[in-house]
Amino acid sequence: MLALLIICAKRLDLYSFGILSTALIIIQFAYIISEWGFSIDSIKNFESKKNLYYPKFFNLITNCKIILFLGFLICFLIFSVFSQTVDIYQNRNLYVATVLAIFFATFNNLWFYQALNKTNILIFPTLIGRIIALGTIYYFLHDADDIFFVPLSQAISFAIPTIFGYTYAFNKLGFRYKFGFLESFKKITSNFNIFITTLFQNQIHSLWGLLLILIGNPIQIALFNLVDQFVRSGNALSTLLPEVIITNKKSMQNINKTFISTILAIIFTSFCLFLSLEFIVEYLFGEKFIAAIPILKLSLFSLVMIAIIKIIGYPLIGELYNYSFFNKISRLFALSHIVLIIILYKFFLINAYIVSIAFLTLTILYFICLIFFVIKKKYE
Repeated sequence: MLALLIICAKRLDLYSFGILSTALIIIQFAYIISEWGFSIDSIKNFESKKNLYYPKFFNLITNCKIILFLGFLICFLIFSVFSQTVDIYQNRNLYVATVLAIFFATFNNLWFYQALNKTNILIFPTLIGRIIALGTIYYFLHDADDIFFVPLSQAISFAIPTIFGYTYAFNKLGFRYKFGFLESFKKITSNFNIFITTLFQNQIHSLWGLLLILIGNPIQIALFNLVDQFVRSGNALSTLLPEVIITNKKSMQNINKTFISTILAIIFTSFCLFLSLEFIVEYLFGEKFIAAIPILKLSLFSLVMIAIIKIIGYPLIGELYNYSFFNKISRLFALSHIVLIIILYKFFLINAYIVSIAFLTLTILYFICLIFFVIKKKYE
């Protein structure tokens, strides 16, 4: 994604980059919804289950994803009517490519192979998909008329591992797809709390992007997208840490030492990145993105706290005490983001800088609440 952004930033003006960013933010948010917390949730569901349960769970989640895709497609059509930057008639190719990317992103089945502890099966298809996607951008993106190639490349990037994953499950594992929407719909509605929790912990920053798409302008959306990709990359790395600790906690000799060393590594890496942000932005993206540097620095503080929150929340609070409190407070702060977004939308006080300040403020409050909880439990 970093290489893709660099190419797009070099070849497009800021306005065209903002129009493209609209499609990318929508794709990312759709991916969040379709993932729906399946990573950690699937690992827990598969623990101590027999092989006979795998096909049932595979079909259950596949049907869930079909429901989520149809639901998001309807929302996308409605959203397009009210958005200031999504014009179906002027950007028809961009619109179609965006829907294709959403489709293949939805049916990404990494969650299943994570649960089987066989993620290596998708490494090569994923690598091939990303190389082809990057090549598509490099050879076909020249100016604003070609921006639809970017979501099309994302569709390719998701399509290859998705098709391979389903082919492997049907041919090698002997699975057979069974239609069963009722049970899947019940799972979605009964586990809505998991989705809210996962949305906040991983990608709620992208929810703010939808607000900018509704009432912002392409320039602000362009700046936000650069920041959002930065936040998403940090989130992707930080999400791996609690999952690794959870799945390997039995083999770890000193889990407390692992917590401390991981947090210190996050802080040190972030400090080095903070010092070099201005140079990185100017060198990779050019002077037209200088305005994004203060926003990136604010977002870096948010990223550090979010990464630590995940480690404190799941491996520490979740494993040593219970997951209930952490999930409840996560949902509370997710709702606080949504409430603040509605307030800002109502009064139209919105730009990329305000979004970063609001996001950082709520993250600080969330971080403080968790710290107080840990201290209280320690001295009880």
